Order: sequence, then structure tokens, then C-alpha cells
Amino acid sequence: YGGSDRVETSILVAQHEAFDGARRFSLVNGLSYVDAVAASTLRDPVIYILPRQGITESLETFIGGKDGFRAIGGTGVISEELFESVEKLLKK
Repeated sequence: YGGSDRVETSILVAQHEAFDGARRFSLVNGLSYVDAVAASTLRDPVIYILPRQGITESLETFIGGKDGFRAIGGTGVISEELFESVEKLLKK
């Protein structure tokens, strides 16, 4: 799996057949892998987000159709603004 950056790569992995039917995902800061390791134990796809990059088009597409997510690391790692943006996309 190789995307144009770590966010794209995480989305490609999340689309693997092992996650078919997954309605939730874990969102982690793509600059620190500590939270990603912890999130991987939850059995949901782990999606990286880069705070400066924000919500990319491919991330927005991935989020569409999902029911929920977990922001691993809280607002200290995933800003409240990004958290709210993801929540709004889920409600579309």
C-alpha cells in the first residue's frame, strides 16, 4: 500500500477487505504513531490526519457512509475543530 502521503496510505489500508462492513474508524494524528498503535487494538480502521492538512478530499470520501469514529488522543492531539469537521461529515 502506498498513497501520496501517510493519510492516503492509511485510507488505502482501511479499504482492505479485512475491514469490509466496518462502520466506524479510529482517527489519529499522523505525526505521532503512539496513538495509532493503541488504536490498532480496537479492530477498526485507523485513519491518520495531519493537522495542517485538515480534511482532504479522499478523507472526506472515506468518512462518507460511516456511522462513527473515535478520536484517539483527545483534543490535545486531534483539534476540536478537526473533530467537529469529521462529526459534520458523518451527519451528511
